[in-house]
Amino acid sequence: HAALFLDALAQRLADEGIQAVARLELDARYFEGPERHPGWPSNQWQNVYCAPASALMLEGGCLEITSESGSVRTFPEVTQGVDLRFAKKEGKSLSAWWGRTPSEITVARSQGRRDETVRFAVQEQLPIFSAWAHTGLERRGIQVGEVVVVEPDAPESSGEPLLAWPSFWTLADVLVVVNKQSDNTLAEMVFKTLGREFGTGGSFQGGADAVARILDENQGEGRVLFQGDGSGMARDAQTPLNVSTPQEVCALLRWMAEHPTGPLYFDTLPIAGVEGRLGQRFRDPVFAPQRIHAKTGFIRGASSLSGYLLLPDQRIAVFSFVVNFDPSKNRNTNNRRFKELQEEFLGALIREES
Repeated sequence: HAALFLDALAQRLADEGIQAVARLELDARYFEGPERHPGWPSNQWQNVYCAPASALMLEGGCLEITSESGSVRTFPEVTQGVDLRFAKKEGKSLSAWWGRTPSEITVARSQGRRDETVRFAVQEQLPIFSAWAHTGLERRGIQVGEVVVVEPDAPESSGEPLLAWPSFWTLADVLVVVNKQSDNTLAEMVFKTLGREFGTGGSFQGGADAVARILDENQGEGRVLFQGDGSGMARDAQTPLNVSTPQEVCALLRWMAEHPTGPLYFDTLPIAGVEGRLGQRFRDPVFAPQRIHAKTGFIRGASSLSGYLLLPDQRIAVFSFVVNFDPSKNRNTNNRRFKELQEEFLGALIREES
């Protein structure tokens, strides 16, 4: 879709007789900073699940480096604006990491120059987006001078839009990917959009304010759920952040089951034993046919599974497992054991109701 957008934009410019753009301005003010939540583990920021959430972003905020026949290329293509440097020492496999600036990437080729691809989250999204737009337009015959990002306090642009570009996805489409594939970046995009449309702004705080207001209106006071981001990665030792109780999660699941959009929400949840992160779990025949629709959750020190269970008498039960643990104190305490516990409990419940 990104390539189709550039195709359409270049064609529209050509239709207007425009062969060169002296100044390309990018306006990303629909969302506010920061692109990453300060509560995310900074030593994991290059991992794909910690990609920055910007109003202008590509490929989930990630960049791919591919080595083929000794040559290296990027996807998206960002030759105009990104400084690709090569490490002197080769490694056992292809690797890449951030340089000294958001526009610099260092690549270490593999020994023997094997054909490989590595994918990682970019340091900041806007320099990569700028380089992609610059490169893509010039590849399509439109010369581009400077590319700048509009300042937060700049006046709104005037004039008629040159190109209208509708979304290929509905919100329901997005949520299917968020839940079935555990896509953190899309979860942050939805969260910030909630803040922009229904909260105090297109930021993490704006999203948190929107969620708090919605919960207060529908769940009443006394809640203990304090959401800080869309993915649930953020945490803070000093203040409640992304915390809740199984009881409250179950209350939310019951509320969604009775909500007019409940069927849409239900369809976004992975089917245990069939798809998503639950595709290889709950394979025992007792869970057939498709008795569990649920969402996993895991960060270091916490493991969860919440969703809906179809009982043998056709009643639907809600459930939520939330476990906190300290892996440094007991090496045998791990997420696999909690997964086994979840399956044993739900399997026993089905057999008891049979």
